[in-house]
Amino acid sequence: MCPKQTVDPATLNLRHLWAFCQVAEHRSINRVAGWINLSQPAISQGIFALEQAFDATLFNRDTSGMHPTRMGGLLAARVRRGFKALEMALALGDAQAPNSTPRGDDPSVVLRTNQLSVLVALIGNGGIAGCAGTLGISEKSVARNLRNLELRLGRSLLIRDVGLIRLTSAGEAIARAARIFFREIELACEEMSAEVGISNGRLVIGGLPLVRSYILPRAMVEIATRFPDVDVQLVEGSHEILLAGVRDGEIDILVGALRGRLPAEDVQQIHLFDERLCVVARSDHPIFHKPHRDLSDTMAYSWIAPRTGSPAREVFDGMMARAERAPNILLEVASHIAVRSILVESDCLALISRHQIRYEELGGQLSVVLIDAGQGPRHIGVTVRKDWDPTPLQQAFLEALDRAAQTSLSPELSTI
Repeated sequence: MCPKQTVDPATLNLRHLWAFCQVAEHRSINRVAGWINLSQPAISQGIFALEQAFDATLFNRDTSGMHPTRMGGLLAARVRRGFKALEMALALGDAQAPNSTPRGDDPSVVLRTNQLSVLVALIGNGGIAGCAGTLGISEKSVARNLRNLELRLGRSLLIRDVGLIRLTSAGEAIARAARIFFREIELACEEMSAEVGISNGRLVIGGLPLVRSYILPRAMVEIATRFPDVDVQLVEGSHEILLAGVRDGEIDILVGALRGRLPAEDVQQIHLFDERLCVVARSDHPIFHKPHRDLSDTMAYSWIAPRTGSPAREVFDGMMARAERAPNILLEVASHIAVRSILVESDCLALISRHQIRYEELGGQLSVVLIDAGQGPRHIGVTVRKDWDPTPLQQAFLEALDRAAQTSLSPELSTI
């Protein structure tokens, strides 16, 4: 059999998936039947249903037991990771609701994929009507699924206020875990397809400003060329928004400047390279007429400051603190497209990465003002979930990203 390229996670049975993982680990249906409170025929039927859904043989069966195939091993690893996210979310809710009945480690006892789908869709649509429209079900079905889920969990997941609905902290935790669970199923499909030479699926990249001008586009072009059937998506936004996407499983990899302190306990940062910010001006700026330049000379001109709260702003503020006097005018501009336009059209100066002006420097529009800004190196890399296990596609992207970074660090400017 050839594995299906896509399987809708919402159509799968959590009890079947849990039983499958237990059999994959213990190599026996008989051994696990009593533990998970399912009969042997029910487990066999559940595994058969999963093999039909994924169009793949998941076990080799012989007298010594049930042995996962390569496809079965790939699926089991991803499903376990998804269940781990659900387990942690349920444990967090139990801690916040001490009067609730404690559960074991089996999320499939209380959760259903259709209920998790409703919870996730509710976040994306902000209300029952929008959720129902997205899922193609009635509003009554949405309300019934949510009510049943709350009853099963023994806690409130929603706060209803004058027609508005928002999630409680427990609801947010379970919705985030559900997104991660569904994404792990998608990734399992991608890995299983890759085993038979089929490249498909999607790669979602969050890009911070520093890498969006050259490094990230170059890596994305390489991946799109090598894997034409893969949907490569770039998501832009502030670090806070993109980080939330990583934690929710909506963004696979966040690329950009790393934070000095880990931004959340459930993510990890992977260092790629270091860089320094530089002072930039239009190529015919008056400052280039001075044979010898230092920081004090730049204070005669207007400056464009990085966004407040960003790592670049910390470097900028430190540089300004070392100057003998403040600049004449200080503009704060968050858009790097706007920054480059302002630099070209005025005598303003800016402290930005050389990567961000690569093409303007090639075109002779912008140049680097060679002065000592008195700064240390900035660490550039990727942010992913703490337990992240890259698929072959994601690993290929990391390697392409590293090649693009090394090219950008070479003395000679080159194009894609």
